[in-house]
Parts: sequence; C-alpha cells; structure tokens
Amino acid sequence: MFISPIDKKDIEVKDNLKIENDITNLSVHGPYLEIEGYATFQGIKTFDEDRIRKTLLIVPRMNVEQYREKNEEYSEASDEEIIRDNIIEVALENCRMSELKHLDDEVFEEDSELLYGFKGMIDLSSITNGKPLLAGEYDVYINLEQLFEDIDNVKYEKSFPITNVKRFMEGNILNTKLESFTAKRVLRYNLLISFNNYSKTIRLKNVLLQSYDPREMEEAERKEGKNAKAIKRRVLKAFYMLFSLILPIKKNKVVFASDSRSQLNGNFYFVYEELYKRDLDLDIRFLFNERINNKKSLIDHIKIAYEFATSKIILLDDFYPLIYPLTIRKNADLIQIWHAAGAFKTFGYSRIGRPGGLLHVLETIGTIQRQLLVVKVYEKIMQKDLAFL
Repeated sequence: MFISPIDKKDIEVKDNLKIENDITNLSVHGPYLEIEGYATFQGIKTFDEDRIRKTLLIVPRMNVEQYREKNEEYSEASDEEIIRDNIIEVALENCRMSELKHLDDEVFEEDSELLYGFKGMIDLSSITNGKPLLAGEYDVYINLEQLFEDIDNVKYEKSFPITNVKRFMEGNILNTKLESFTAKRVLRYNLLISFNNYSKTIRLKNVLLQSYDPREMEEAERKEGKNAKAIKRRVLKAFYMLFSLILPIKKNKVVFASDSRSQLNGNFYFVYEELYKRDLDLDIRFLFNERINNKKSLIDHIKIAYEFATSKIILLDDFYPLIYPLTIRKNADLIQIWHAAGAFKTFGYSRIGRPGGLLHVLETIGTIQRQLLVVKVYEKIMQKDLAFL
C-alpha cells in the first residue's frame, strides 16, 4: 500500500517547536465558511505538498455522560475517546505564501514560495454526511503536521486555536443560516460564529430553527385550501383596520414576529438581550410560529391583527407573508432584520440548493447591524424625531 511520507506509521512525532501562524481572512458566504492564513513550525522550510498538512478541527462541546447513555457502544469509552470520535475534520488546501490574497506583501517576502499558506471553503450545510452541521456548540482548531526538512522519520504535529479573528467580525460575530432540502425532511439552522474568550478560538453555535416533513405541509395545504386562507387573510386585514381605528398605539409595546422559529434565538435574541439590559420598561410580545405553512386559525389571525395594530414597533426576522396585506398605521414602525451583525442576505452561494434560487433575493429588505438596530428601536420608542434606516 502506498502512503505519503507524512502518514508513515513508524514516524517519530514531536511538538516542541513554536508555531508561526495567522489568519488573513475569515468570512461566511451563505453556508460556506471561508478561511485563509498560514501556519508553520518555526525553523522548518517546506516546499513540497506531501510534507505539510493543515486540518480544520471542529470539536463539539458535548455532555459525554448523556452520550454514553444513548450509545451503548461507548459505555466503556473515556471522555477523550468520545470527543475524538465526534470531531469533524476538514482538510485545508496548502498554498504558497505568494498565493494568499489577503497577506501583506512585506510579510514573509523572502519565503514567498514556501508552502506555509492554507485556504478552505467549508460547506457547513453538508458537512455531516451530506447534511448541515448538527445543532450544538463547537470550538474550532487547526492541526498542523510538518516533516522536518528532508528527514522522513521525524514529524512535528500540534493543534492550535484560531486567534486574531475579531477584526473579521463586525460586532464580534458572524451570522448565517444553514438549510437542507430533501423529499422527506427540511432542516433550517441559525449559525453564529464568534470568538470564545475562554477557549481562545472560534466558537460555532448552531441552533435548529425548523425540522419538518414537506409532505405533511403539502397535505395540510390541500386540506385547508386556497379559499380558506384567503378568507383568513381578509379577516386579518379587516380586524387590523378595526383595531387601528378604535385602539391607540401603546408607545412602549414591541412585537417580535417570526414564521420560522418557535423560540427566542438568533438575531432576535441579541436585540431582546440589549433591550432588556437597557431596562426600558417595554411591553414585549412574541408571535412565533415554527414554520411558515403551519395552519393558523381565525382566532390566531385576529390575535395577530390586535398585536400588530397596538404596537409601536413590529420586528420581523425573515419572510412574513401575513404582513403584506396590511398598511401599517401612522406612528408605528415595521422593521425587518435579516442576518444582522455583519452577515449578508441570500444571494450567490447562499441560494445553492434552495427552492427558487436567485429569485428569492427579492424577498430580503436589508442588513441592519445589531447595535444600530437596538439604538433605533429605542429612539422610535422614545419618539425622538430622528431618521430611521
């Protein structure tokens, strides 16, 4: 069997040399995490592809006791063995220093042909056996393997945290969505990428927003029928107009409305957290629905009409079809957030594998940074005569 020199079984492995490394780019493009940088053991020059390897390690933060209880084959395994078997490894592409797009030309100028650089475009929507990254929290590291000069029986290997990345995170966070569509299951996640000050590396927090069988949705759609839905929307519009005529706006009332979540998380959580910290004495209401095609009763539509008609601020986090028949009353504000905190809306890479492709870009309204949004919500609530973005 032929193997690369770096994978020889009888090789001596050392880790006593310092690693020189840096991240020169970190960004998200829809489900894709793009990373670029360089890493090398100090004092070792490498020009050949088969003598250096960098691997991205996505390490789950997990309750190993619960994992043992659910998986009998791991009943006698150590904590380290369980975590190791659940690590996701992604090979990074080696490249010469001169090929790094975001590297200062003066850095390593004399070593431009050395194979220290690495690049990676990781599709987090298919990273787990063709499916999105599982819900949970993960720390991310890089494992570096490098043969010593021209000696094939000595290898240096060490894993190191991914530091110096805050400059790529507006508001200290990157945010995107992961989606998977099959005939039997639709999965939607909200992914937060941040820097963990304790582990000193990148932290991924993936929250499951929706998981459903599209066949059940189609069946429910057939049962309800288009006429019934149209009648309910007319009821919604009529009651919204009625409540707007007879009831005043509550100046401290804020409604969080979503047709793609069943709990407070993602961008909504950040906005709510900031409003809570500011102690603004707000009347905050939540209108959450796990998925957009869940059947709503006439009572549900009347309740939505009441909450919207009496609110000073209506916050939406995604496509919310019930809002379109309504003409928002004077002195109330409708705000839609979409991938706040620095990520971008759905186009290009982010539409891969989604129904409708690029046409869905028309559904998005705008990217509003989290802190700016909170300030503007506060200003509107306090009725200050300031321009709103």
